[in-house]
Amino acid sequence: MKRALILAICSASLLATGCLHPKIGPHSLPRDRADYSLSLSDSWKEQTLLNIVKFRYVDPPIFVDVGSIISSYTLAQTASLGGTIQPSSTNSATIGGSVGFSSNPTITYTPLTGSA
Repeated sequence: MKRALILAICSASLLATGCLHPKIGPHSLPRDRADYSLSLSDSWKEQTLLNIVKFRYVDPPIFVDVGSIISSYTLAQTASLGGTIQPSSTNSATIGGSVGFSSNPTITYTPLTGSA
């Protein structure tokens, strides 16, 4: 009975590490595009409003454009299982697992000068 319980717990932990992941790859494209588009739009509005206020106080306007946005994702999953079975003493088992996710966007800014 004890071995069956340990086996069930180990199996569940190994299966769970494969199921716990954010939607990356093609699934992230619509979400990321919408979020970055909304952020860029809000940024342009704030920059335009700031430059209108600068005109009012005879300050030179400054425009900064977003040159590129590169988004990269990393997903890492690990699972481990270990145990000790000794006939003369108590049996022990250890299980472990981890899931890690990181998002690393890279955004480049370009000051607009001249006729731009």
